[in-house]
Order: sequence, then structure tokens, then C-alpha cells
Amino acid sequence: MTFLNLLAASSSQTTFPVIPALVLIPVFGAIAVALTPNARVGLHKMLATIFTGVTGAISVWLLTAFKTNSEFQFLSQQSWI
Repeated sequence: MTFLNLLAASSSQTTFPVIPALVLIPVFGAIAVALTPNARVGLHKMLATIFTGVTGAISVWLLTAFKTNSEFQFLSQQSWI
């Protein structure tokens, strides 16, 4: 087995909400940049880089954990009412 297969096998059963995180992390990043003062351009770039890096890392993990079968993957089960 390769490293990616081992990583995918060990992380396919997770309780971490991957799909909502991929949507919400950039939203939180945009809010953080919007609330930063305009005079702090360097801080804007740093926040954008951090939130982009976190989103990219989660998406790479999602890619490595993907199985090519016909089952549902990365489900997010939430109670509504």
C-alpha cells in the first residue's frame, strides 16, 4: 500500500464535517479580512493566505481520502428539529 492509500484507509471514517468546513472556512476568512482595518494591507494578505492554506489542506485531505466506489462519502448528518 502506498502512503496515500494508508491515509485514505485510516481517515475515511471521520466525524469531522468536511463539506461544511470547505464552505464555511472561506466565509470566515472573508469576514476576517472585511473586519480588518484598510491600513493593514499586510494583515489582509496574511489572513487570506492562512484561510486559503487551511481550505487547501482540507481539500487535499478530501482528495486523498476519496474512494472510487459507488457509496456515499463524507456525509454530514445534522438534526434539524
